[in-house]
Amino acid sequence: MFLRTERLLLRPAWPDDIDDFAALLAEEQAQADAYPFRLPDSVEKVRRVIALSHDRHLPHLLIDLPTDGRLTLIGGISLSPDRSEVELRYFIAPAWRGKGYATEAASALLGQAWMLGHSHVIATHFDGNSRAGDALARAGFRKTGETRLRYNASRGTASPALVRVAERPQAA
Repeated sequence: MFLRTERLLLRPAWPDDIDDFAALLAEEQAQADAYPFRLPDSVEKVRRVIALSHDRHLPHLLIDLPTDGRLTLIGGISLSPDRSEVELRYFIAPAWRGKGYATEAASALLGQAWMLGHSHVIATHFDGNSRAGDALARAGFRKTGETRLRYNASRGTASPALVRVAERPQAA
């Protein structure tokens, strides 16, 4: 699955992406506590993630920024199972944050989620990460008032994360 937005290309990872993806994640590990899920922390784990055969209803995509005729890897985004729900998860490398890429990618994948038949998608973020909450709100997620325990890399344990939800628009 490939998704094109105004500025981004969301695409599956390929074996050729292993080194670039691992380097991006290594840079990200210093700030991994911003994300309420585990990021692969070694080249071997990246290799396993890329080799996985994912369910076509739960895509895992890289986020590329096309510049000067080449693609620059800036993050990743996925739909992942969570209990009986589907959760949108994303990360954007620090150098690319604050430019609206998270909202743009989340909006695109959320639109695809509706096309795949999902009617309800959640996303979580830690209470102290208002930028993630704002990006999710701009993409169409609303606050639920619910919290769920999520892995916090800086603490090495689970911490409460705020739950947001987006629901497929009803046909007029």
